[in-house]
Amino acid sequence: MSTFASTSEPSLRQLPNHAHQSPLCQDPSGPGCTPPNPMNTCRHVRDGTRLNCGVSIGDPQSPPENSWPPEIGPWQECSEVVRDYHEAMVQRWKEEIDTLLVYAGLFSAVLTAFNVELYSALQPDPVDTTNALLAQMAAQLNSFTLNPTFANSTQPFVPLPPQSSFRAASSSVWINALWFSSLICSLSSACIGMMAKQWLHAMELGLSGTSRDIARLRQYRLDALQKWRVGMIVSLLPILLLLASALFLAGLITLLWTLHHGIALIASVLVGILWTLALVTTITPAFSTDCAYRSPQALALFLLVQASCRLYSGLLRILRHPVYLKTDSSRLCKLISRILDTITLAKWGDYRSWSAMERAVVEDRKFTLDQHTLEVTHAAVLDDTFTERVLRPCLGSLPPRHAHKCFQRIHEDRVHHTGGHHDSQSAVDTAVSLALDVADLYLKGVENSYAQLNLDSLAADLWALPYNMVSAVVSERLYGVLVKMLQRGGGGDKCEYMVYSMLDGLTSTKWFLGTLSDVSCGAAMRDVIDELEARSVSAPSTSVYGPARDGHRELVTFLGTCYLRPGFAPDADRDFVRARLESAILSLGRYLVKPGWKNKWEAWLLVVEFTPVLVELRTRLPDLLVRCVAGAMEEAARSLMSEPEVCDADWTAGLGLSRRALEDAANQLASLRTRMAVEREDSGTRP
Repeated sequence: MSTFASTSEPSLRQLPNHAHQSPLCQDPSGPGCTPPNPMNTCRHVRDGTRLNCGVSIGDPQSPPENSWPPEIGPWQECSEVVRDYHEAMVQRWKEEIDTLLVYAGLFSAVLTAFNVELYSALQPDPVDTTNALLAQMAAQLNSFTLNPTFANSTQPFVPLPPQSSFRAASSSVWINALWFSSLICSLSSACIGMMAKQWLHAMELGLSGTSRDIARLRQYRLDALQKWRVGMIVSLLPILLLLASALFLAGLITLLWTLHHGIALIASVLVGILWTLALVTTITPAFSTDCAYRSPQALALFLLVQASCRLYSGLLRILRHPVYLKTDSSRLCKLISRILDTITLAKWGDYRSWSAMERAVVEDRKFTLDQHTLEVTHAAVLDDTFTERVLRPCLGSLPPRHAHKCFQRIHEDRVHHTGGHHDSQSAVDTAVSLALDVADLYLKGVENSYAQLNLDSLAADLWALPYNMVSAVVSERLYGVLVKMLQRGGGGDKCEYMVYSMLDGLTSTKWFLGTLSDVSCGAAMRDVIDELEARSVSAPSTSVYGPARDGHRELVTFLGTCYLRPGFAPDADRDFVRARLESAILSLGRYLVKPGWKNKWEAWLLVVEFTPVLVELRTRLPDLLVRCVAGAMEEAARSLMSEPEVCDADWTAGLGLSRRALEDAANQLASLRTRMAVEREDSGTRP
């Protein structure tokens, strides 16, 4: 037999091999649930070892009672589990009954006041008889004719109808019937609730301790709760109160329609809204897997819908075969076949309880639920130390698609609560490390069957962070991830532009700030050099997201930073970097003498941003052959200054370019060329 129960936390239901539960039972400790029988079959894990205590009590082949010490053996642990379960279930029922008793008492008091005022309409009112007699006497007095000798009355005497012929108005009958029925339901709920509390109190007597005898007594009482449907009786109490409320409101609306139509209309609308809400919250759980409006009445409808789906699915499976036997491939047949497959192959209808549906849904959405768990945890804590210690390892266990969404939500929460500001070095490192964790998941190819991560979106997330303010350890990892993103490919022009911008931004930050910046490329240095050299070999392409990246400027700047900025690259690779730097300078010089390189974007960046780098390289490394590079760049600067659209175009404002910046760069380059010429003459006149 099925029973109704409200949902709550799982407890003994999760233990294997327990007694069968009622199909309507969603919570083992809720009303109407079949309590498991852990004393008959029990498995428990203790100290990493699975212990079996699964021999039925009373089995002639069961081991003797002294085979395990009652205080420390597996039976002791089973008894503790059953005790906790029993106490939690009884306590939950008691709290629910207490709440219902308070509502039933208040509701009955209010309803009694209404009944007292209206029940008199079902019987003759003595006041009405008195009023009728007085009215007749007044009519007779008014009809008297006065003469000198006598007084005559023209009003005949009309006898009053007997009380036995009295019939109450139909509206009064309906109202009283509804209200008295409501009062009976409310008082019945209160009476049953008080009796149920007595039963539950009796179930708790004499159950102190966890010995074998007490465990048997406790299980005996749990079996009694199941056999006599105590849970179902407790679950009927809120249904009785809901029925009482419905009857009362129906009688109230009927009364108002007999008194005043305007007030009755307003009251009818409000009551209609209330019961529409009640109806929706009862029906919705029957068709939605994640609806939280679960109640005993909703559970009954849910099981009815599931049974109907199973019935219709069986009938439709029979209809599938004629459709499949059709040789024509018309659109109508395909549509019908698709509909039949959707209905017959769907899981809807396979669930016989809410717990079964929940287990299936949770299994299907496990990674999404893990993602939401991390998001809620971060929003509740908002602590960088906790994020680094707990959330990062958890984020790394998610599939890339879910990890990426989780990171985006975490970043949104931080922006919402802190305005996007990172108040410490650890906050910056944690934010960038989370993004790099997501990138590693994608780059390692653990996507499996999930949709491929969008490289453009990942690069945009990294770019939105203060990536050039990270510590040395994080910056080394960031260089490695950026290079892998370029090597992996799959992104568009936007992704490539943002990745190169981040590489250039990290290097420029270290170049201009020097020891004030902790940025370091570390072990990723050689990979970055190889990628920039490969980029410099290919011709630059025009990008709608920004200037074309030819790789020459970035390569020379990176190599110069590796050689001249302490802590940026390993000291053991200085000779390697020096050789690559000289080669990159020569390659840049050959590139600049080629015709057609003076694309506006490319020339502007090279002149304005690379001139300070070139000047310092020549100052710190006098033996570098940069004369041809300086000459080509000075020529480009003079050429750009002669074009009026350089300073007038709106699309140059974003780069901060102006005629003055070009003039400063040209003057620096001219001074550099002059100094190199003087040095050359001096070296030629020396003996």
